[in-house]
Amino acid sequence: MDAYVVARYKASIADARRLGLIRTTFDFEPWVDRSFLDQALREEKLEGFWKPRALP
Repeated sequence: MDAYVVARYKASIADARRLGLIRTTFDFEPWVDRSFLDQALREEKLEGFWKPRALP
């Protein structure tokens, strides 16, 4: 997950709270674990293949 995806999840959580779909907000960051993706990209020598998306 890049910064763009994390930002989109955070915005979705805030919207869900604002619309009354959830009672409280929570921090999404601790749920993000890039270690498996980073290891796979390193093993396949694809670290620079994709460019991370810029934040809106």
